[in-house]
Amino acid sequence: MNLKRIKKMFMVMCLLAFTALCTGCGAKVKTDVKIRSSSTADYTISFGIDDEMLQAIATMSEVSEKELIDEMTKDGLKYSTEISGGITYHVFTMSEKKVKLSKIEDMLEEMGYTNVCLKKDYFFASYKPQNSPATTEDIDELMKEFAKETGLDASDFHCYQTISIQLKGTIKNTNGKVSKSNKKCVTWTQKNFNKARNFYASTSSTKKTATVKNIKNGRTYKIGKKGKAIKIANASSAARIRLNGKTIKNGKIIKKAGKYRLTIWSKTGKCKTTTFKITK
Repeated sequence: MNLKRIKKMFMVMCLLAFTALCTGCGAKVKTDVKIRSSSTADYTISFGIDDEMLQAIATMSEVSEKELIDEMTKDGLKYSTEISGGITYHVFTMSEKKVKLSKIEDMLEEMGYTNVCLKKDYFFASYKPQNSPATTEDIDELMKEFAKETGLDASDFHCYQTISIQLKGTIKNTNGKVSKSNKKCVTWTQKNFNKARNFYASTSSTKKTATVKNIKNGRTYKIGKKGKAIKIANASSAARIRLNGKTIKNGKIIKKAGKYRLTIWSKTGKCKTTTFKITK
């Protein structure tokens, strides 16, 4: 029994969730995050596969379906089954409580999201096909291997992903679906993984977007005697401001020459990055 190969094929479900577009044999990924405090949250990630895909992964891993399930549970995952749309899914779940929000941001980045910002009262993430954890070539090769070793049609797959975020307050601004029973929880479902998309939710109802006032993208500025200050318009609408990956406040003064990347997340669901240079 090749445990490394089993784990590799299990991770295929993550890759498929960002690339497969056809119908047939299926997989689904569900991510749930519940904010506990200003710095921690609980999260659960579940990977569901139908009977055909379970059989295919077991065949490629040279084990029985039962052995595959046993190996996954030994590795700390919980196993269950559920019926959705008339299809029975084999679900493997991992969860953790009181995790730092920064760790969850990193986890979402690893799953293919970018510009992730998670706070007790705000969430933003972008999905772009080119940032998928697998390239088109990777998936093509994977599908050919599936077809060769299992006899399944390489184009006969469907996948979807849902992500749910529960903030600490009532959600007032989002492009997701807010729960009718819990106004603090919002969900997004993604099926088209060839299309770029943003996900955002905020407990603020502001209509003003935070933007940088005195810096333009691609420009070069002289540092001057007192340095170069970062000035933000509608600063109260900013959920987060980062300069070269570090969180800063409005009015931050740059005192060193170099290349800079400024990213501003706004409570209106906007995220913009400005790159510029500072010279002496």
